[in-house]
Amino acid sequence: MVVIPVREIESWLLVDERSLVSVFGLKKTPKNYKNPEILQDLKKEISEIVKKLRKNPHTAYCNATDNIKIARSIPLTKLKKCSSFLPLDDFINKNILKN
Repeated sequence: MVVIPVREIESWLLVDERSLVSVFGLKKTPKNYKNPEILQDLKKEISEIVKKLRKNPHTAYCNATDNIKIARSIPLTKLKKCSSFLPLDDFINKNILKN
C-alpha cells in the first residue's frame, strides 16, 4: 500500500506549526493551517514562513534536509488533520499495530 499526500508531502508538515518553530527556531508561531492540502506551492509556503519569522538571517528551508526534521517532531494526532494521511494511519493500525 502506498499513500501519497494530495499535493505534496509538505502538506503533512504544515499541520503542526509548533514543529516549524522548533526546527527553525522561529521568532513566533506561524498561523495555523486548517487544511494545508488545498495550498498550491507548499515548499514556497514553508520557505516564506521561515524567511519571515526566522531569528537567524542565515536560516533557510531546504526540503531535502529539513522535511525529515519537521516530520520527526510532528505528533501523529496532528497528522490526522490531513485527509491523505488517514488511509496510512488506518493501514498501520490494522496491519502493523494489531491489538
